[in-house]
Amino acid sequence: MKDSWSGRVGFILAAVASAVGLGSIWKFPYEVGANGGAAFILFYLLGLALAVVPLMLAEFAIGRRGGGGAAESLRRLAAAHGGSPRWGWVGAFGVLAGALILSFYSVIGGWTLAYAADALGGAQAADARAIQARYDALLASPARMAAYTALFLGLAAAVVARGVSAGIEAASKVLMPLLVALIAALAVYGVLEGDLRATLRFLFRLDFSRLTARAALEALGLGFFSIGVGFGVMITYAAYAGRTIALTQAALASIAIDTAISLLAGFAVFPLVFAHGLDPASGPGLVFVTLPLAFAGMPLGAAAGVAFYVLLFVAALGSAISMLELAVAPAV
Repeated sequence: MKDSWSGRVGFILAAVASAVGLGSIWKFPYEVGANGGAAFILFYLLGLALAVVPLMLAEFAIGRRGGGGAAESLRRLAAAHGGSPRWGWVGAFGVLAGALILSFYSVIGGWTLAYAADALGGAQAADARAIQARYDALLASPARMAAYTALFLGLAAAVVARGVSAGIEAASKVLMPLLVALIAALAVYGVLEGDLRATLRFLFRLDFSRLTARAALEALGLGFFSIGVGFGVMITYAAYAGRTIALTQAALASIAIDTAISLLAGFAVFPLVFAHGLDPASGPGLVFVTLPLAFAGMPLGAAAGVAFYVLLFVAALGSAISMLELAVAPAV
């Protein structure tokens, strides 16, 4: 790899930008609250310590030693240690998985861009029927969805085309502070205007009765989903990491920041959800149908709506950039 990160901070910000995606805004907090609160968090942290951290360190080591994309790094290391070059296919499957994820993720990213544009333009629906109609109209317009999807992918491609230091790292140094500022502001807004007591009870009550064996396994597996290990992005990013970057420190810092942002997202979303009697399990509908209804009936709701959809767009773009880099790295 000819390009490289300028230092540890840029590498960590890029890794965190990759990990923090749309799911971090609603899926992680909901999984915590729906499966035992603090008990679920304990199993989640156990999964991070026993599986995610070692796997992330392994991917970092493979990427740095291999010096290429996911497939090329695995092939080179296997060849160097007398292994089969077919190990490269493991990395190739990871690249394919990333491409498939990006194929639908970019559609949702286009939705965030459409809603952010509507919010910035002052197009805020004021009642449930109008909000549902706006959502249905977007889904019923293939041309509009295709245009926003293409624009979203175009923005990600423009960043990746500039390279690692001038593109991905530079974008991460803008996107991550913006994301943290937005989510912190929305968390303060949610605490002040929403139901903080219900949120604390939902997220942190130690309730082992709701922590089933299946929920415990979900907690262990959620780390893979939330951190983004297992399909080669971290191998690719580590290939650009110089010897001066301490990989262990970078891995621990990335995981700690991602987990903190995911928990903070709970305070940005769920106080509003509970204050308006909304369903916290409604998935994409929560952020595109039910939350706009909450914003419409709250003080400074228009400004909060703008901030929220810009936040979603920033989170989606950071993840899309990493998945696109995973696919194009072998050609560099």
